[in-house]
Amino acid sequence: MTENFTDAAELGYAIPDPSTRAKALMLVAHGAVDAGQPAAAAEVVHHAQRAVERVNGGYGQDSLFVDLAALLAFMKQPSEAQRFVGRIKHPALRVDAHLAVAAALLDGGESDRALTVLDAAEQGMSDPDRHARGLIDLAGALARSGRHSDAERLVEKLTDPGRRARALTELALVLGEVGQSERSAASAEAAERSVAALNQIRARAQTTAEQASKLAGLGANDVAKRMIVAAWSLGDWSTPLDAIAKVDGSVLLTLTGLELPEKTAPS
Repeated sequence: MTENFTDAAELGYAIPDPSTRAKALMLVAHGAVDAGQPAAAAEVVHHAQRAVERVNGGYGQDSLFVDLAALLAFMKQPSEAQRFVGRIKHPALRVDAHLAVAAALLDGGESDRALTVLDAAEQGMSDPDRHARGLIDLAGALARSGRHSDAERLVEKLTDPGRRARALTELALVLGEVGQSERSAASAEAAERSVAALNQIRARAQTTAEQASKLAGLGANDVAKRMIVAAWSLGDWSTPLDAIAKVDGSVLLTLTGLELPEKTAPS
């Protein structure tokens, strides 16, 4: 272990509280991995594991197991990571651990392993918003790693139109970032179709305006303009102002020549 990491580790070893010690040592181990020193990281993470074992059970220890599993996956030890995931008793934290391991595997280029872990995570997901957030994050990571089709298929797993619209918008943004302009445009249009399927008018107005604002920031102005008009006709007059300003500030008065339909009374 190099002198810098030795000094940092020694400071960590001296922390009396096992929970704080474990957190500190995991940070040192992560830094060692980033610095290309896997042997130093392995030594420190061994002590971090021992510290976690000394924490009294319950939510606190489960939270540390989440961090430890993510670190081990980052260190390309997925089997060891999954061993600690299996020890987590709190269902929501177990899902968090699966998602953290999957994200770490994606960062390391292990896309297929990450999708397998995601399947395990889905079985324990009872919170639909947490489920959606996990899928969105992983879809974005897949898109950034070049697995564009896999990212698109992952988003299509979301059945709720509002959550799917948000996921498609996020995917459009990522695809735009990585130069996939045609796929980005297709995801933006799919987001527009998805949000239109929302039944509750106020929710549709708000969600439409939110996605329009993000897509306008991306530069998908044609889709954003149509969504602005839809949000305007459904909700309070101020709902899509942020999106309008991003398309073109002057549109606040003219909406670039588009005519506004009559408003629909909110339900």
